[in-house]
Formats: sequence, C-alpha cells, structure tokens
Amino acid sequence: MMANATPPVLAIDPRFGPLAQLSERLTGLDISRVLVNLVDLAEPSVLPFLADQFHVMGHHGWSAALSDESRRELIKSAIELHRYKGTPWAVKQALSNLGLEQLTLIERPAGAHWAEFDIDITVSTRPVTAEIYPQMTALIDTYKPARSHLRRLVVSLATRNAMQAAAVTFGGDTISIQPYQISLITSPSASRLAAIRQHDWGTITIYPRTS
Repeated sequence: MMANATPPVLAIDPRFGPLAQLSERLTGLDISRVLVNLVDLAEPSVLPFLADQFHVMGHHGWSAALSDESRRELIKSAIELHRYKGTPWAVKQALSNLGLEQLTLIERPAGAHWAEFDIDITVSTRPVTAEIYPQMTALIDTYKPARSHLRRLVVSLATRNAMQAAAVTFGGDTISIQPYQISLITSPSASRLAAIRQHDWGTITIYPRTS
C-alpha cells in the first residue's frame, strides 16, 4: 500500500487540498499490474513484450513454447541463457524450459565427427507434430557451440494409458463308445489359472445309433 503522496506541509495548504484528495486514491490502486518484471505475476498479455525485451522471441525459444508456464520459465532464464550461449548446458536448459526435461545430449557419438552431437528427446506432455522438428532444430542451432553440428535429433513420444487384456483357453475331448451302454461319463478339465477364462467342451458319439 502507498502512503499519501502529498507531503503534510502541502496538504494543509488550501491551494493543494484537491491534490491531497486525489493522492489518497493511489492507496487503493493495484500496483501488481505495473510490476511486469515479476514474471510470475505478470499478465499473459505482457509476456510477449517481456520476451522481446529479453531477446527470446522466435527461434530463441518463444515459437516452441506452448504454454504460459513455459514462456515464463523461458523469460526468467533468458539472461542466463544468453550468458552461457554456445555451450551444451545452454542447449539443454533451453529445451528444459519448454518442458522437454527427458533429453540426452550425446557429444562425440560413436562413428561421428568430433564436432557432431546427437540429442534424444522423450516427449510426454506435449503433442508431437510436424512443426516440432524445425522448432527444436532452430532452437538447438541458436544455443549450440558455433563449431558443433547437430547430427541426429530423435523425438520419441511416451504415453501412459490403461490397457485391457484377456486370455481364453479352450480344451475338449472326443469320446466314442461302442457298443451302446448307459454309463456316467466325466469329461476331464484342465486346471484353472487366476484371471484366465477357460471353456471345456466335449463331443460324444455313441454306437450303434438308434432312432
């Protein structure tokens, strides 16, 4: 809260009375909207201007950020990203700010040139679309060392869903009885297993057949 903006010596002066009354209104104003550098409190409509101020628009990360949360993280780490730009750490941090925390950067992979590197990314919280590859490669090229070259970018999609599975076992016997006689026939059954459904059937043919 702000104190009265008019000094007491002026507030008692009749000429500054109206000014003193107006200054009292300042105590009720919400100043959080003007504290734009508090990125977590800034309105979403202000974020593009902050991103432009900290030079993280476009391929510096903004075009690949899908949510306000990732945009805020990008803005908050902008100074540190530019400070360490040109290092593997900056590449991994820029990708992590976008929610791509499951990633592996492999420097000097087997069979590659000493200046080449690979990146494997596992995506679980954002859709994998055709646009993700040019966005990621542009972001990586922005923060990678100038001497290094991205040899391979692998983006994998990890999903977790409920899966229903069932197993059914069928077993049966064919019994022929000659000659015809009345007797009790018991069909053997296989042992039952937990969570497995089992059906038994039998075919009995009795000779001689009579009408």
